[in-house]
This record gives sequence, C-alpha cells and structure tokens, in this order.
Amino acid sequence: MSAVWQPSAWAEIDFKYEHGNLDVDGDMGEQYGPPELNQLLLLGLPGADDGQLDWRRNMDRSFYPTVTEPCGGRNSPGISQQYDEIVLSGRFDIGNQTLSAVLGYSDLGWDSYADTDASPLAIFVSGINESFEQMSFELVWTSPSGRTVDFLAGFYGHDNELSNDQPNLFDPTYTLAPGAYGFDQVYTNGSFTTASRLWSFFATATWNITPRIRLTGGARYADETKDYRRAAQCLPVRDGVIDFDPSEEDRQLFEENASAFVCGTLDGFSDDRRSTSLMPEVAVEWDAGDGALWYAKYSSSRKSGGFAGALVVAADSIEYDDEQGSGF
Repeated sequence: MSAVWQPSAWAEIDFKYEHGNLDVDGDMGEQYGPPELNQLLLLGLPGADDGQLDWRRNMDRSFYPTVTEPCGGRNSPGISQQYDEIVLSGRFDIGNQTLSAVLGYSDLGWDSYADTDASPLAIFVSGINESFEQMSFELVWTSPSGRTVDFLAGFYGHDNELSNDQPNLFDPTYTLAPGAYGFDQVYTNGSFTTASRLWSFFATATWNITPRIRLTGGARYADETKDYRRAAQCLPVRDGVIDFDPSEEDRQLFEENASAFVCGTLDGFSDDRRSTSLMPEVAVEWDAGDGALWYAKYSSSRKSGGFAGALVVAADSIEYDDEQGSGF
C-alpha cells in the first residue's frame, strides 16, 4: 500500500506499507549418491534412500512437536517468514536546494526446521528462530547541479535488535555419547540477542574545474555501539518432554561430555563494543572526448565488528574486529 501527498508545489510526502508471508512446508534435504557412501547402509540401518537426486524423501517427523515447543512458531519441517515494512519519506524544495528525509521501520520473523540427517531415522532435527526489528532515519541536503561546486550532505541513524534461537533435538546414541544415560534425547539451544545503535554523518562535493574536468571529494563518519548477550541450554528429553530443571547427575554428565552431547557454550555471556570510523574518498574525472571518460578514484570503507552467534564458540574467538578495505 502506498500514498503520495503534495501539499504544495515545493513539497511531496510519500507513505508506503508492505507486508509479506512465506511458507515452505516439508524437509529440504535428501540422501543420495553411491551406495558405498550411504550412511545408513554403512551402519547397517534400515531406510536407505534410492541413491538418486529425485526429491523422493522419507524423513522422520517424530521430533518436531518437542523441538518446536520452546520457541513457538511453526511445529513442522519447513520455513515460515513474515515481515512488515513502513516507510515515510518527504522531499522539500527550499530555494534552489533540496531537503529529503526518510523514516523507516522494519520487522522480520523467521522460523525454520529441518531433519538434519535427511533420513527416515529419528536422529537429528535442528532449527533457527529469528526476529529482527529496526527503526532508521536519514536526512539529506542536496545542492542544485551544474554549478561550479555541487554538494550533498546528510545524516543517517538506526536502532535495531536481532534475536536468534538455534534449537536442536537428537538421539545421543548416534553421536557416540559415553556411558548409559536415563533419557531418550537431548535438547540443545544456543540463543543470542544483539542490539545495534548507529549514527553517521556524510558529505560529498564536486568541483567542476572546467566543462571537461571534475574533482570530487567526500567522507563518511560512523559511530556504532553493539550490545550482545547469549544463553545456552543442554537438557534431557524423556517421553517427548524437555526437562528444564535437570538433576545434578544430568548436569554433570553434560558438563563432562559437552562435545559428545553438542552442548552450547558460554551460557550467560554478555559484552558490548563500539566502533568508530572515518571513510574518505576522492576522484578526478576527465571527459577526453565523445564517448571517452578517464578517471582515477580512491575510497575506503569499514564494516564494524561484532560477536559470533554459533551454538558452540570459544571465549577467545567470540568477538571479531572491524573489517577495513581500500580501493583504487
């Protein structure tokens, strides 16, 4: 849905709203290939696929009611996505210059589950549940073109939050977990939330030295802060019910054999970081003749660092630095 309002000859205000849904039902994977490489045949287990990539699947669905219950959303294999976007923009002619503004809001939800082992056996099911919400604003002041000096200057800022869950349910028999245990399956989940607040100023100007030669220079300054927190769960499942208050014996078993039970790491970890950057650029252009343009340009860019979102990650590698690049 969109609407345009022109209150005067020098002003225009646009409104746009968009909503969308995506639903894909069913598992995406399939075991195929030479029989001598088929996992089920190698283990002497029933239910081996026909070895052909023909999208004929026979997957187990017994884990889905349990693994999907804590996070909500869909309760079967497939993908569900919903989003809403709202944009309010305005353009105002002030004298021979232009002021434009954009206010935006985005809300996205994503749920996906799949039979990870791609077989008819009840071995491993995993999912991703994600939500993202952002409010952003941009203001740009633009000069008229064709003068000795053309310029553009503006401000951009956003405030967003990303929440992510990675639920898994599996039978530890197939992961060669040690010893005897008094439960049927293991439920693991690694979740994190990242909040980002960014503001940025930018400007660029072009000096039309002659009708054929132009010199352009500009820069962007950005300041971003990220707050991060995460949680990890490793819980026993009995008769299709997750035990959110496990016994001390179960806790100790998971702690001593975290890798075998695919337990998430760094439960309760939280941190924050700030990145600032100045990204300049400069270019010179020469219209050598009809259909010929010579130019030289230098620019730099920088992407702020953050924190890893994997289920299993080491404490000394969870934070990663900014990425920086230069182009000529």
